[in-house]
Amino acid sequence: MQPMPEPTIAEIEREVVHMNYIVGRYGERYRPILDSLTGHLEVRQRQLSAPERSMPKRPRPLPDRSEVTDDTPLHLDTAARLAFPDGALSGLALRNAAARGDLAYERLGGRIVTTLRFIKEWRERNRHPARSTVAKPIGDEPEPDKDGKAKGGQGRRPKE
Repeated sequence: MQPMPEPTIAEIEREVVHMNYIVGRYGERYRPILDSLTGHLEVRQRQLSAPERSMPKRPRPLPDRSEVTDDTPLHLDTAARLAFPDGALSGLALRNAAARGDLAYERLGGRIVTTLRFIKEWRERNRHPARSTVAKPIGDEPEPDKDGKAKGGQGRRPKE
């Protein structure tokens, strides 16, 4: 039988919050459990080095645009930040598109990478033409074709 894995700090913190609720709701008889969890949390936090206790990882620095060609393999987060500087799409959105088979990608060294060319091609395949915003006047009927049927328009014709 395999040993249970050590709980993460986040898991212990969730349990401490829950036990605070339990102590407040049901009384001090549950305080020893809360104190034990708090002590366990402090020990785990001391075991971590300073960088592991700090904020989550910073995003990769963006490469200089002059160094990046259309065929340069880029990590999905970096590619998203270069192709969509306003943040319209994230690396996760690109990962989902690749998983669906919409976006071409390469797997290099166990990492998923794509190129700006692949993203441009993906965008072109998904581009939809703008619809006409001009409203047709009421009563305009499409011209009949050689069989006498109205061209275009689907649905019912109004009764006369």
